[in-house]
Amino acid sequence: MEFKLENFIKMWNLFLDIKKSKSSRRLIYPLALSLILILQLLTSCSSPKPILAMDFEDIEDSKTKELLTHPLIKWVSTNGVDSSKCIEVTYVGYEQGSKRVVKEFILEEPIMEATLNYSVKFEKGFQFVKGGKLHGLGPLQKVTGGDPIRTNGWSARIMFNPNGKVASYLYHQQMSGTYGEGLHSTKPVFTPGRYNHVAIYVKLNNPYAAKNGKFELWVDGQKILAQDSIQFRGEPGDHTLINKVLFSTFHGGHMPEWAPKDKNGAYQNETAWFDDIYVYQGRYIRNNYKKNKN
Repeated sequence: MEFKLENFIKMWNLFLDIKKSKSSRRLIYPLALSLILILQLLTSCSSPKPILAMDFEDIEDSKTKELLTHPLIKWVSTNGVDSSKCIEVTYVGYEQGSKRVVKEFILEEPIMEATLNYSVKFEKGFQFVKGGKLHGLGPLQKVTGGDPIRTNGWSARIMFNPNGKVASYLYHQQMSGTYGEGLHSTKPVFTPGRYNHVAIYVKLNNPYAAKNGKFELWVDGQKILAQDSIQFRGEPGDHTLINKVLFSTFHGGHMPEWAPKDKNGAYQNETAWFDDIYVYQGRYIRNNYKKNKN
C-alpha cells in the first residue's frame, strides 16, 4: 500500500464540506478520527525512499560500474535475489587471509542516523575460517585496519565468524585496543547456499562528546546484536557524520591462519554473492526482500 498525499487532501476537503453542514455535525468527530487513523495506517505501510540504492539490474549504473573495476568482483545475471542480477565476489586466499575487496561510496548528504541493508549468499561449503569483514558505514575519513582512532574518524562494520556466527566490528572513541571491537553471536547466523538479509543500523552520538550512539545488527528480520552508549565521533562537523558506505569484505585478520585452504593446506578461493544494497535515513529494516521492492 502506498500513501498518496492527494488522496488524503480529498478526504480532508470532504471533511470540511461536512463540517459546514449543520445537519451533519454529529459526523464530524467520528469522521475526523477515521481520517487520522487512515493517515497513520497509510504512513506506516509506505516504504521510505533509499538515499543510496544498488540492485545491480543495470550494468551501466555508475555505482555498479565502480564496483566492477575491482578485479575480484564481477556482474552475474542470474544468481541474485529471486534469480535476478547481482555481483559475485571471489575471496582469494593468501598469507593475510583473503585478498581485500574494498570500495567506498559517498552518500548524497551527511546524516546522523542510517540503516544499511544488503543481501549476501555464501557458496555452499564456504570456509568462514577464523572470520572476516563485511560491509558497513563510516564518516568521510574512516578508521579501519588497526589505524589509531581519531576524533574525526570511526567505522561500523560487521564480521562473519567461524561456522557462520557474526560479530559487530566498531572503531570508536572509547576503544581500548588496536583493532575494532564488538559483540559476538553465540550461535551460527549465516547459512551458506541461500541469501541472508543483513541490516546494520547506526545512530551517532549527539552531541559529539556524548556516549549515546547506537548500533544494531539484524539478519533475516531478527535482531542479532545491539549496542548503545557508544561514542563514535569525538568532534563536531558534517565530516564526522555518516557519509559513506564501506563496501569491505575479506578473510582476516592478517595472518595465514585466517585464510581459506584446501585439504592439503594450499590457499584456495571462496565465493559469495551480494544483492540489494540500500541505505535509508533513520532506522528501517527491510522486510520484503524480493526484487524491485524497497
